[in-house]
Amino acid sequence: MCRAWMCNQTRHTALATCNKEADNATGQQQREDNAEEVLAQIKSGMIEMLSKVPQARSTSLMAVPPALVYTEQEKMEDEMLHGAPEAQLLAANVARWKRIGKHWQEHARTYNRERYELLDKIMDEALLKKEKE
Repeated sequence: MCRAWMCNQTRHTALATCNKEADNATGQQQREDNAEEVLAQIKSGMIEMLSKVPQARSTSLMAVPPALVYTEQEKMEDEMLHGAPEAQLLAANVARWKRIGKHWQEHARTYNRERYELLDKIMDEALLKKEKE
């Protein structure tokens, strides 16, 4: 196995030209940021069949949640664990990581809801029209 093969970067020129032509034939295009317009057109009946889904809207939220802020009480409890038995340390660590996981899940839910809210409405409208037929 060579490095080029591992990186999926073959050096065979005939294959490279075929791949470029295939990419152009599939029509990989940038999606437009016109979700509101598409939703209005679907509701009014101007669009019968949805051919391209618009781009998800940008959000002010970051994909990675901000760090958790610990209260003074939590910091004191953490300091009191120095020299504690193994079972107590493990229990505290499990509780801490459950809290971190919950924080990440809540942030991801909010982030995805904010980004894909219009796309969900578009898909719901398209499915409702399909069911009515």
